Amino acid sequence: PGRREGAGDEFGQSLAGLDPQITWGVVMDCAPLAFIGSNGLASLVEHSRRLPILLCRVPAPIAKIIEVVHLNRHLRILPDMRSAMDSLVQERAGRR
Repeated sequence: PGRREGAGDEFGQSLAGLDPQITWGVVMDCAPLAFIGSNGLASLVEHSRRLPILLCRVPAPIAKIIEVVHLNRHLRILPDMRSAMDSLVQERAGRR
Protein backbone atom coordinates (compact mmCIF):
# COMPACT_ATOMS: atom_id res chain seq x y z
CA PRO A 1 0.00 0.00 0.00
CA GLY A 2 1.26 3.44 -0.88
CA ARG A 3 0.89 6.74 0.84
CA ARG A 4 -1.89 9.06 -0.15
CA GLU A 5 -1.95 12.77 0.53
CA GLY A 6 -4.95 13.79 2.61
CA ALA A 7 -5.82 10.25 3.73
CA GLY A 8 -5.56 11.26 7.41
CA ASP A 9 -7.90 14.18 6.83
CA GLU A 10 -10.42 11.95 5.04
CA PHE A 11 -10.23 9.45 7.87
CA GLY A 12 -10.81 12.21 10.42
CA GLN A 13 -13.86 13.42 8.50
CA SER A 14 -15.27 9.88 8.53
CA LEU A 15 -14.82 9.68 12.31
CA ALA A 16 -16.36 13.13 12.73
CA GLY A 17 -19.52 11.83 11.08
CA LEU A 18 -20.07 9.25 13.83
CA ASP A 19 -22.56 10.19 16.54
CA PRO A 20 -21.26 9.08 19.96
CA GLN A 21 -24.86 8.88 21.21
CA ILE A 22 -25.58 5.95 18.90
CA THR A 23 -22.10 4.62 18.14
CA TRP A 24 -20.54 2.27 20.70
CA GLY A 25 -17.06 2.94 19.37
CA VAL A 26 -14.69 2.21 16.53
CA VAL A 27 -12.71 -0.97 16.07
CA MET A 28 -9.98 -0.60 13.47
CA ASP A 29 -8.19 -3.59 11.98
CA CYS A 30 -4.73 -2.19 11.34
CA ALA A 31 -3.18 -5.30 9.76
CA PRO A 32 -3.19 -3.77 6.24
CA LEU A 33 -1.41 -0.60 7.40
CA ALA A 34 2.14 -0.12 6.25
CA PHE A 35 2.22 3.52 7.33
CA ILE A 36 0.22 5.98 9.40
CA GLY A 37 0.99 9.66 9.19
CA SER A 38 0.76 12.36 11.80
CA ASN A 39 -2.64 13.50 10.49
CA GLY A 40 -4.03 9.98 10.87
CA LEU A 41 -2.65 9.65 14.39
CA ALA A 42 -3.95 13.09 15.33
CA SER A 43 -7.42 12.16 14.03
CA LEU A 44 -7.43 8.96 16.08
CA VAL A 45 -6.47 10.78 19.27
CA GLU A 46 -8.84 13.68 18.67
CA HIS A 47 -11.83 11.41 18.14
CA SER A 48 -10.87 9.05 20.98
CA ARG A 49 -11.92 11.86 23.31
CA ARG A 50 -15.54 11.49 22.24
CA LEU A 51 -15.85 7.78 21.49
CA PRO A 52 -13.78 4.68 22.21
CA ILE A 53 -11.27 3.76 19.50
CA LEU A 54 -9.76 0.31 19.66
CA LEU A 55 -7.00 -0.83 17.33
CA CYS A 56 -6.34 -4.48 16.59
CA ARG A 57 -3.70 -6.41 14.66
CA VAL A 58 -1.42 -3.38 14.69
CA PRO A 59 1.86 -3.99 12.85
CA ALA A 60 4.83 -3.86 15.22
CA PRO A 61 6.43 -0.72 13.72
CA ILE A 62 3.17 1.24 14.04
CA ALA A 63 2.54 -0.08 17.56
CA LYS A 64 6.05 1.06 18.50
CA ILE A 65 5.37 4.59 17.21
CA ILE A 66 2.11 4.72 19.16
CA GLU A 67 3.97 3.61 22.29
CA VAL A 68 6.99 5.90 21.87
CA VAL A 69 4.86 9.03 21.48
CA HIS A 70 2.59 7.87 24.35
CA LEU A 71 -0.55 7.66 22.24
CA ASN A 72 -1.32 4.37 23.96
CA ARG A 73 -2.75 6.60 26.71
CA HIS A 74 -5.57 7.44 24.28
CA LEU A 75 -5.72 4.43 21.98
CA ARG A 76 -6.17 0.85 23.05
CA ILE A 77 -4.33 -1.83 21.12
CA LEU A 78 -5.70 -5.35 21.20
CA PRO A 79 -4.32 -8.47 19.53
CA ASP A 80 -7.32 -9.36 17.36
CA MET A 81 -10.80 -8.31 16.28
CA ARG A 82 -12.54 -10.65 18.73
CA SER A 83 -10.66 -9.15 21.70
CA ALA A 84 -11.42 -5.64 20.51
CA MET A 85 -15.14 -6.35 20.05
CA ASP A 86 -15.36 -8.08 23.45
CA SER A 87 -13.62 -5.14 25.09
CA LEU A 88 -15.97 -2.66 23.44
CA VAL A 89 -19.05 -4.61 24.56
CA GLN A 90 -17.73 -4.87 28.14
CA GLU A 91 -16.97 -1.16 28.21
CA ARG A 92 -20.44 -0.34 26.91
CA ALA A 93 -22.06 -2.60 29.51
CA GLY A 94 -20.10 -0.80 32.24
CA ARG A 95 -21.51 2.58 31.19
CA ARG A 96 -25.15 1.57 31.62
